[in-house]
Amino acid sequence: MVTAPRCRRRSETQKFGRILCDMSIQIPSELEARLRAKAHQEGLTIEDYLERLIEADDRAEQELTNLALEGIESGEPLEVTSDYWQVKHRRLDERLKSVSQ
Repeated sequence: MVTAPRCRRRSETQKFGRILCDMSIQIPSELEARLRAKAHQEGLTIEDYLERLIEADDRAEQELTNLALEGIESGEPLEVTSDYWQVKHRRLDERLKSVSQ
């Protein structure tokens, strides 16, 4: 469990029951412009946009973990050798040729 850091500044405020802290970062101007544009497109503040990005990243990480566990539990393991990949590539090439014709 990660605990929220304590703010050291006196400028603590509350929003929706959460303590907000000031944070200063330096980023290239091009990145700042993209960040502001993306937040504006979503109708969000930069803070809310960043929060959405972090939440989406957390969900994606959890989904990858779930998929990995699902794969581990899906049956007997396969030994993946160069022959295995050659067969896979040959079958894929055959499928792609049949689709493109």
